[in-house]
Amino acid sequence: MQNATDITLSFLAACHDIPYGETIKAPNLHMLDAMNALTIGDARMDTGVRRAPPAQREEHEIDVREVCAVIDRLVQNEIAFHTGSPLVPTIFTSRHLLHLPFLLRMSSPTSAQRALISYLVSFKQCLGLAWQELGKGALYEGEDWMGDLGGLWGDGADWQDADEDEGLMEIDSELPHQLRIRLEIRQLFLEILTITMSGGTPSRRCDEITKLISNLEYYDDASAISEPFFDNDIPRRFRQTMPVPNVPLLNPPRAYEMVDRISEGLHWVCEVRDWTVSPSLAARERQAWIFALGPNLEGIDACWPPVVRSCMTWSLFIRLDAHDRCQNRPRQHRLNSLAARRWDDLDLCLPKLDILDDGERGNLARGLSARRADTVLDALLEGLDLELVESKEWSSLYWFISRIARARMAESVERSQSWRASWASAWADVSEAIHLALSVTSETSDEQNEQRARAVFEHRFAPLQPKASSITFMNSKVSYDAFKQSTLMARKKSRESVRETIHSMVDSARGAFAQVHLQLHEQGVGPGIQQQKSVREHEAICAYLQNTIEAYISDSAETPSSPNSRATRWLPPIDSMRTMMRSL
Repeated sequence: MQNATDITLSFLAACHDIPYGETIKAPNLHMLDAMNALTIGDARMDTGVRRAPPAQREEHEIDVREVCAVIDRLVQNEIAFHTGSPLVPTIFTSRHLLHLPFLLRMSSPTSAQRALISYLVSFKQCLGLAWQELGKGALYEGEDWMGDLGGLWGDGADWQDADEDEGLMEIDSELPHQLRIRLEIRQLFLEILTITMSGGTPSRRCDEITKLISNLEYYDDASAISEPFFDNDIPRRFRQTMPVPNVPLLNPPRAYEMVDRISEGLHWVCEVRDWTVSPSLAARERQAWIFALGPNLEGIDACWPPVVRSCMTWSLFIRLDAHDRCQNRPRQHRLNSLAARRWDDLDLCLPKLDILDDGERGNLARGLSARRADTVLDALLEGLDLELVESKEWSSLYWFISRIARARMAESVERSQSWRASWASAWADVSEAIHLALSVTSETSDEQNEQRARAVFEHRFAPLQPKASSITFMNSKVSYDAFKQSTLMARKKSRESVRETIHSMVDSARGAFAQVHLQLHEQGVGPGIQQQKSVREHEAICAYLQNTIEAYISDSAETPSSPNSRATRWLPPIDSMRTMMRSL
């Protein structure tokens, strides 16, 4: 450049004597002056400075191709929210959704804008129904979901403020075919949710939405097209007040496939729910026939996801066979505990009909019982993760875990043992080994402590015990007296016998954890990003647990590093267990 002077060396020389970290400012510049110089939310307030990409204003015209791309991106964010991601990095990134009241007041929107506005209204109503379903699960705003709201909208009621009179506009026949398909999918999905929430059965609508999704076409550059209409800097602006994770989104075909799965799952929810409300015996027989003899007896695992959704308070969500479906673990613990109490109602709804022979009826009942035991085991492990159990209660807790795990093994109906069955087998052995070690090395409690221990046991475990007669481990007593008898029998054994038993159980548990690791690896990464993450986490956790219990009985074994903080709290500390083993 002409007439340009390089001042780098002069600047370095002038700053040579300034210590590192010293603030350079004008004499009269104060802190408030510096704060007022920047706008809240400006990217320059973060560490590092970069220019934000140009944002597309909401009132600007938008063509049909851009509307389709925005709709697909909204569906991707919606699925991410339903699979456990917070609102801030998903739903709240949509500029159009956050400024929907302004769009509704537009005087003369174009045809494409009217289509997008109609889609946004129904989209918000769908999320409102999901929020209502979340609210049934004892939603504690400040504790659980403050990070989701992020201060953008006041509370959950704002999701329900959409004007019902707006609704979905009549689909304009002049709009291109692909946009009409997307509008029809949203309209049908809203109807399915509404019918489900009102107690109906949307079976025909589910078939229609499947056909529409099969006719969708996608743009190769949809992500680039929709980028200006979404605010991806929201996580950066909230970084200083709350941790907002980066949420990977499914691609549009996978996202719409998940919409189809949700619709199908809601249909099964209604089928199961109708067992208890239908006054007609013929209707109950039809529902039982569809549920028991449909796709489910081919492999009992196939019926578990809809059964789980029917019992959970968050029925609109996809699955509950992974530990990370909720970002907030206290909420996950409460949901699992509540679900365990509701399995009895479902088990009692299983009709004893002549159209089902004993084998079919027994397989279905055992399948429900096995899934209930899985839910209880998850709830107990999450209680350890949240440190809700004192060390003096470990003995009763691990004894109860061993009983639940062995009940799960007894109820297994899979044609080939699933990783869930192997997982229960491992916990049955390792929990019983820990209970034995604690029983032999702990001191006898006095009468006052005995009464307190009995009260704690009944308060903690009584709600998790099934009342239905089809559960196998109801045939044996899962009570405080049974626990005390087991503890006394362990103390009567010789220490050498106890030590050999513990070594044998630990070896068996290590083998079971290794089997879980192998089964998860053979299962593959699964169809979606969330399941990929779940499989990798379970593999790492199994390896950690396997190494930890080996360290219990071997002083030469190195202390393993945990890939996950919660796994370190599922088992007692290595040092305390080694001390107990040395005393045997």
